[in-house]
Amino acid sequence: MPEGLNAGFHGRRSGLIKEYMTIISIIIAIFGLGFLVFFHELGHFLAAKLCHVGVLEFSIGMGPRVLSRVIGNTRYSLKLLPFGGSCAMLGEDSAGSGDFSTPQGRPERSAAIGASADQKTSPSDRFSAAEALLTESRVDDRRSSYDASMQVDSSDVQWIDYDGVRFRSDEIAKYSFNEKSAPQRFFICIAGVLNNFILATILAFVLVGFCGYDRLYVMDTTPDTPVAEAGFERGDALQSIGYEGKAQRAVPGYRDLFIWLYVNATDFDENTKLEAVVLRDGEKMTLHFQPYYDTTQQKYRLGIRFYGGRFLPAGPREFVEDAFYEVRYNTTVVIQSLRLLVHGRVQRQEVMGPVGAVTVMGSTVEQSSQYGALNAFLVLLELLVMLSANLGVMNLLPVPALDGGRLLFILLEMISRRRLDPQLEERINQIGMILLLLLMAVVMSNDILNLFTGAYSAMLGH
Repeated sequence: MPEGLNAGFHGRRSGLIKEYMTIISIIIAIFGLGFLVFFHELGHFLAAKLCHVGVLEFSIGMGPRVLSRVIGNTRYSLKLLPFGGSCAMLGEDSAGSGDFSTPQGRPERSAAIGASADQKTSPSDRFSAAEALLTESRVDDRRSSYDASMQVDSSDVQWIDYDGVRFRSDEIAKYSFNEKSAPQRFFICIAGVLNNFILATILAFVLVGFCGYDRLYVMDTTPDTPVAEAGFERGDALQSIGYEGKAQRAVPGYRDLFIWLYVNATDFDENTKLEAVVLRDGEKMTLHFQPYYDTTQQKYRLGIRFYGGRFLPAGPREFVEDAFYEVRYNTTVVIQSLRLLVHGRVQRQEVMGPVGAVTVMGSTVEQSSQYGALNAFLVLLELLVMLSANLGVMNLLPVPALDGGRLLFILLEMISRRRLDPQLEERINQIGMILLLLLMAVVMSNDILNLFTGAYSAMLGH
């Protein structure tokens, strides 16, 4: 093969390989994000079963059913699209709590199965709407309605059929979510969030087991600046930093320091006094210093250069501490991001939804794969820890239609010993869902705009 053609062939092959890697990375990101949502729903499912609540359908994925089978009093489904899952419970709203009138309250007459005549009712047993996330969307495929029909068999036992899942009419209250005690409903609602943090912790243990937690060491200080006289020495391990006389933030790694500076550096001025705790020869030392103003970049800087990386823990205790710190760090990042969002300090291109999350995850995994499959796997683990903590925190927000909103209603009930009218609660959740869907539409449009403008590529350094 001529040299020119050979070069062209290898160039095209290299391009195809890169395209394939991009596609594979995006697929991995989609399944990774879907797995987090599925694990969230699994928490609700297990808690519901533990509290003897009827689960009408537990599904993996969303969209049309590919495989489906009723086992016991639950339909288990595999759906077409690999996003998340759903857990639809009996009596999640007023329609499923034992009132089997039609949506308009007028019963319909029809022939009953196994009897000469009976009432067949078709309530709209609407389940709680999908709990949309602001940055990583919860892809929930709960059906908008289940048709319930009442049947009478030869033994005069009445059965209520929910799309193939049957319950005896006299046992509806026993298995209804709305009929359970407030602590039981609270446990079921918070179980999804707990599962997200459990998953984040498990993944963090695996991540730390492979590569440890990042450490930050002082290299040197900027000459002729206030920090140069603070007493920092090469090899000092940074432990925490904060304003003088105030609570400090633990910053043993670069990511921690970056977040702290991102949140606080804009408030620095010539009167700012900081203190840092460093570990030197096994002893902790507190050093006081002032940031300096960089006229070139026109912003305040610490004046300290660091080096470091991930280091394996020295023992079991440090291993456990590092794993939990990984989860705590990512949880803190989400909370800080929400605070900055409320204060208007987050730029438009920094807000991302599910499309942005998949794009950034896919690109990050693709870039890390250049250094080997193991490196890509560890980067993916780190992203999943972050997103799982993100999902947990976002669902705790006291917003109607989210788990946090439902938890708030239950807490108010437990305090006041008086339950909010189920229909009013359902209305509030519906309004909250509409607002969340509108917000998600805005976030999705922002994702698409960022893709076309190249904002995500710029964020990733492409």
